[in-house]
Amino acid sequence: MRASRLIEEAGITDKYSPQKAANTDPFRYHLIGDERVYVTGDSRSQPFSKGGHTAHSEAQYVAEVIAAHALDRDVHWRSPQTMCFSAVDIEPLRAMSIITYYKFDQRTELFAFDRTHLIEEWDTQGGQASLAWAEGMYRDMFYL
Repeated sequence: MRASRLIEEAGITDKYSPQKAANTDPFRYHLIGDERVYVTGDSRSQPFSKGGHTAHSEAQYVAEVIAAHALDRDVHWRSPQTMCFSAVDIEPLRAMSIITYYKFDQRTELFAFDRTHLIEEWDTQGGQASLAWAEGMYRDMFYL
């Protein structure tokens, strides 16, 4: 997936990124050269999932980074969480899911998958979990 053309037009792409991602600090998400501009989601430079849940998780961390920056403090890097449910039936509601985190390998200087939990069987417990997850995301996004 390719980053937004807005990133290119603003002249803030990483010249080495084939996806035209923003040139950001991979641990603080701010633009290299401007600690007042932050980029998450599809336009970030890290090779994490492009799913909305991952961007939501990143946004929570970036809010902490911005608050810490304003107080002249530091926040340790925390991996975003990627969670994805796939539902196949409504009656009964059945789903499978994946939850994963990422780590930075100091030796290779690359990000990789860390803790991953897969539920590969379609079941009703996964279906109920998918509804609870969706309700939680809705509440977070709309402050309910």
